Amino acid sequence: MTKNMAVTGSCQCGRLRFEVAGPLGPVANCHCAFCRRIHGAAFTTVALVSGLAVSWLSSSAQAHRFTTPLGNFRHFCGACATPLWNSTPGGELAAVVVASLAEEHQPLPWMHVNVESRARWFTIHDALPQFSAWPTREELDRLLASHPGSWNPSQPARPDVLLYIEPIPGTAFTPDSLIALCVEGGASALLLDRSAIPAEFYDLSSRLAGDILHALSKYGLQLAAVIDDPANYSAPFREFVRESNSGPQFRFVPTRAEAITWLESGEGS
Repeated sequence: MTKNMAVTGSCQCGRLRFEVAGPLGPVANCHCAFCRRIHGAAFTTVALVSGLAVSWLSSSAQAHRFTTPLGNFRHFCGACATPLWNSTPGGELAAVVVASLAEEHQPLPWMHVNVESRARWFTIHDALPQFSAWPTREELDRLLASHPGSWNPSQPARPDVLLYIEPIPGTAFTPDSLIALCVEGGASALLLDRSAIPAEFYDLSSRLAGDILHALSKYGLQLAAVIDDPANYSAPFREFVRESNSGPQFRFVPTRAEAITWLESGEGS
């Protein structure tokens, strides 16, 4: 695709059409739980582009967008619900759903990302590079060098642009929702204050605490949780805290200040 070529896309019902002016950037098959759930598929293929390059061609009467808790936008058709593209709050970066592009404009994927969280029933058989999360800047530069003429995002490709993130009121306290919060927000760690932790978390028979830490471990995400004195809880939970604190990825601490200090120290990264 040349610098001045534009590609077009549309929703399933055809009421919405859009254009991407200029070259497409890195193309990835994303296996994260958030993308799989949003699209109802084993993975979603997206192409990164400059946010300024995407514009509507047809009337936007059916254009809808969902604003995530972190301010990112997910654009879709209000009539047929086809996902089309996502954009950052400032509009500097967009991710176009490749399947929404005209067939002749759909690029081949370069890589698989977030493969650590791929669907358990899905096996990757192709020879594309695989990344447990996202490629580093150096890895992305090597991919770009093998795809001359592609758009080069100026910001890092890794999602860890935020050190940590906290659930907002109303966020479902489940492994999938907390992982989605980190992935959507580009955070490398999760901070849980005692006010956000449900009683079920302290009851190990519910498996909630174990499932959350297991999911965070799969994604390589850290957790700092602010809880009361472990002596106030059951012996199994006290042992759970002791074992968790003995490793580099998780910390249960009594104060918010200690949690933030540990996260900012980079000790567990």
